Amino acid sequence: MRPSESGDRMVRRTTLELSQSSYECKNVIPSEKCVSSRDIGWKSLLVDVHSSLRWHTAYSGVITPDPRIGVSLSGNYITHYHSRGFSQNDIFRPGTTTVLRSEETRRFRFTPLAGGDSQFALIYFPLDELASAADHFRRPGQNTSVPFYNQAKTHDHMIYEVTRALVAAMEVGAPDIYAQSVSAWLATHVVFTTGSLLRSDDDRRSGDLSDARLRRVIDYMSANFGEQITLEQLAQEAGVTKYHFTRLFRRKVGVSPIRYLSQIRLEAARDLLITTNLRIRDVARVCGFTAPSHFSTAFAARYGKPPDKFREAHA
Repeated sequence: MRPSESGDRMVRRTTLELSQSSYECKNVIPSEKCVSSRDIGWKSLLVDVHSSLRWHTAYSGVITPDPRIGVSLSGNYITHYHSRGFSQNDIFRPGTTTVLRSEETRRFRFTPLAGGDSQFALIYFPLDELASAADHFRRPGQNTSVPFYNQAKTHDHMIYEVTRALVAAMEVGAPDIYAQSVSAWLATHVVFTTGSLLRSDDDRRSGDLSDARLRRVIDYMSANFGEQITLEQLAQEAGVTKYHFTRLFRRKVGVSPIRYLSQIRLEAARDLLITTNLRIRDVARVCGFTAPSHFSTAFAARYGKPPDKFREAHA
């Protein structure tokens, strides 16, 4: 490599910057305490750790071009958010992660599920970092746009542990080069794990259900299980016709999509029964069951006890 080429690459790498709007996000979130990486001078990555949330206080998110990763560090709570007439309720517990890059204004509100404080981190990294990672994974012939992420919720253990490491590094005043390396890893990890640029799925041929499409469907179920999801919605996420979707899903997973969705709901209900004091009817509602009697029957069939007896056994 010629010296001039090396110098050019160093310039490109060191000029990756966060948008000013990302720095404005801290002030709109209703928390009593926020520890931020801006206090130690990091420029390559912004980390805001919020605690002592002001429950039920709604706020509107700031639109920023930078990708944002949310990581729940402690506590159990519900995040309600509303955008363009669509509302969604998501259960968050330690380890829950979300990825968002959107040009839509969203309104948020938190509701606690159990006693004790809750803490979460918001990590912003430069848009150019995501664009660089996407370019590395892009297949020949694919479009050059940078991917958007629509509040994709999951439990990413690697991001959770990296976030804890970031918080520890902030406490001891680690230099910006630490943040710079983590920023590059996060961008690469997000692009790689979403699979949005690893496969040429854009043709969405009817009758085909690739691994990438299946992952989209399961992520959609995991993020929206509290809502009344239809087969048509799932088939749209998969990019196949609803007439083929159930057969293709069962062939890939071994159970029908409705059965798989029920399992996700029941697992979430089990966790809530153990970790919260929510009434059983409220647990059923939060987890997407329209009738408490149907919830009790399904829960007993899966776990061997109705919800009230299960909670007593784990008290």
